[in-house]
Parts: sequence; C-alpha cells; structure tokens
Amino acid sequence: MGDGAMRFTLWGKNLTDEDYSTYGINYSNDISLLAQNYGDPRTFGIPVAYEY
Repeated sequence: MGDGAMRFTLWGKNLTDEDYSTYGINYSNDISLLAQNYGDPRTFGIPVAYEY
C-alpha cells in the first residue's frame, strides 16, 4: 500500500467465558447478604492500523 504499512492485531480476554469473582463481601452471617462482582465476559477484537 504505497510507502505505508498496515498492521492487524488480534487480542482476547476470558476466551473460555468463565465466570470468576473479582471481589466479594459477606455483610452478615445471619441473613446471608452477599455482594459480589464478577469479571468481564468473553471479549475479543482485531485492531487495524495504517501507518504512513
């Protein structure tokens, strides 16, 4: 492509789409109130860059 260069990059996170906890807290043992955050789902992308 002229004097420029094209670059493709492939990336992915959590490709098996596992559920995993990133943070959790148990507020009370009596009523079992639990707050929990989970990690991101499967994500992927293909960035394309053209440098001239």
